[in-house]
Amino acid sequence: MDDDARCHHRIREDVPELYYSLADRLASVMSRLAVGGAPRPVPDEVPLLPVDDRPGLSSRERRQLQDNLRGSMAVLSHLVASGGEATATELREATGLSGARVSNICTALEEKGVIERSHRHKDRRKVTIALTATGREFAEDKMDFVRGVVADFLWDLGEEDSRELVRILDRMLDVIEQRHGASTAEALASQQSEEDHQ
Repeated sequence: MDDDARCHHRIREDVPELYYSLADRLASVMSRLAVGGAPRPVPDEVPLLPVDDRPGLSSRERRQLQDNLRGSMAVLSHLVASGGEATATELREATGLSGARVSNICTALEEKGVIERSHRHKDRRKVTIALTATGREFAEDKMDFVRGVVADFLWDLGEEDSRELVRILDRMLDVIEQRHGASTAEALASQQSEEDHQ
């Protein structure tokens, strides 16, 4: 099967809109993990999934997935959510990536014309990272790709299981917040801080 055929097989064009809605709900539930605190940093050199070993992915899908897992999607998502610009510190805190990783991602995105960096007038030491017009389109394309992958996956699960997945994850986050009296991200960050000091 060639790359184009695999691409159409992996993200089918006929995924019902219901599964895109469920993908959006799932993204909304999962975003609760990042509101109010930064996730635990992931070592930059460790991929979260063995992408090269996943059957059925085209080389393009493999590159996009690896890129998303290593942080550029998190950086782009935060830039879009924050109105198109942020400082490196804000990106580091929002994504849980190291400062060096954020810098490397920004350098790669700047070379592609996706972002531009500028110094703030009030404090020349602070650098603002902003999406370009091309960058906004690029970010939207990447987010649409991820949304399509999730919707396609949920379609394979079926409506009942997909709704149940979203419900259970949402309920799990409610329990964490009730137990700790804080947002999910704050509760997880607090727990991680306690473990780090032991």
